[in-house]
This record gives sequence, structure tokens and C-alpha cells, in this order.
Amino acid sequence: MILQGEKIYLRDYIFSDINDHINWNTMETEWMQWDAPWEQNDFNARKYIDIMTQKLLTPKSDFDIRWSLQIARNEDDTHIGWVSSYDIDDNFEYSQDGKHLAIGIDIPPKEYRGLGYGKEALQLFIDYFKTKGYKDLFIQTWSGNLRMAALANSLGFLEAHRKKDFRILDGLYYDALTFQLIF
Repeated sequence: MILQGEKIYLRDYIFSDINDHINWNTMETEWMQWDAPWEQNDFNARKYIDIMTQKLLTPKSDFDIRWSLQIARNEDDTHIGWVSSYDIDDNFEYSQDGKHLAIGIDIPPKEYRGLGYGKEALQLFIDYFKTKGYKDLFIQTWSGNLRMAALANSLGFLEAHRKKDFRILDGLYYDALTFQLIF
């Protein structure tokens, strides 16, 4: 599946993405400072290769919902990141059987941030879920990730929930933020 934009396109995961993700989880890890920096990175490359190879060998129908897609630049097909989704419940907590869908984005290479790729990728992902019948979507971040909060606002998301002083990072308190977009 490909969702075409002006600067980028979203596509299914392919075999060459495995090496990019290994690199982004073991070498070029600066992006993790913005995406849940309090989490432990216990990435296991061998296990990742096995899991993703198995997933890639399992055929997908065009009708299967894509819960994540990879981002590539139109200009040179460079793989620059991904968009993803997960379920949350009425209390804005992660839940495998949540009633709501939260979306997110990661662009690990710093040189591709601030160029409009992220905004376009999230807009394509939002439009995709609209076609699947979703009536609203959520974005979750933390108050230290000012770029993500600004991106959510620029796409029409409004703050729906705030957990004050929810995270402590380097001795500082940060709020957990949930934004909602209603179609």
C-alpha cells in the first residue's frame, strides 16, 4: 500500500527497512530523547530481525488496516521514519482493547525534521483513518516535546487531557498530554 503526498509517501514495511530500524535503535538514537525518553531501550536486533522477517513473509491484503506505515521521501525514496497507532481507553491509557485510536510519528534522522515531512505524513495517516470510518483520533506526547505539541495543534488537534507532573526526567517534572481531533 502507498499513500502519496507532495513531499513524502507512506508505504508498507519492506525488507530494507529492517537495517534502518536497527540503526535507529542502536546507533542514531537521538530521536529517543523526544519519544518517551523515560523508557528503557532494550532493543534486541536478532529478535527484531526474526519478528519483522516473519511479518514480511505473511501476506497482507489491500483491505487490511495498516496500523503503521513507513515514511519515504518522494525525491529519492529515502526511508526517513514511520507513523504508527495504538489503542487507548476512556482514561487516555494504553489498552489493547481501547475504544480510541492514538497516532504518532518518528523521524529519527535529524536532517529530515522541520521540513514539513512529519506534518504531511501525519495528515496522510489521519486521512487514511478517516476513510476507515474513524470519527476522531488522538495524539499523546509530553510537555517537554514542544515540536510534537505544536505539530498536533497545527493539524487541528486540541488538548483533551493533561496529567500534571506525570513524568520526571533529569529532575524536572513534565505533563502527559493527550490531543484529540474530531472529524
